[in-house]
Amino acid sequence: MSLTSKWWRAVAVAGACVWCAGSALAAVEELHDEDLSAVTGADGVRIDLHLEWRPNRTEVELSSAISVGFYEAQRDLNTFIVMRGFGGVVDFWGMAIDARAGPADVGDYIDVTLPAYVGFDHFGFQSLSAQNDKNAVPTYNYGQWLLNGSATVTGNVYIWPAK
Repeated sequence: MSLTSKWWRAVAVAGACVWCAGSALAAVEELHDEDLSAVTGADGVRIDLHLEWRPNRTEVELSSAISVGFYEAQRDLNTFIVMRGFGGVVDFWGMAIDARAGPADVGDYIDVTLPAYVGFDHFGFQSLSAQNDKNAVPTYNYGQWLLNGSATVTGNVYIWPAK
């Protein structure tokens, strides 16, 4: 392949990316409640999940971490919950979200169908700590959490607006 054909191919790919980005920036159109309640989606939205995060970890591995931070303005203090050695596999099948028409005194509501199957394979973290610096080596450890197994769930959760 010559240098000229590589250059034209790069120009074509760049042009296609610019065109796609430009078409994605179309104006956002507001959807009113009346229009939204008229929307039908047959069976709603189904959510299935298969997540693998460092699935083959076999020994203690504390170099990777996930942290959640909190800021307390009165004391100008940052606190982090740090989970080290996070990983494993989780499967989540059959959760559904549907919009339903309810009675006049309640109004429309959201129907959340609980997942039919939830499975875990060495899913969890190897160290949990609360600390002021998320990158520091933990001085205290609140334990670990490891899930193996599966569960079958049935039922629905209904969410409706407060009146």
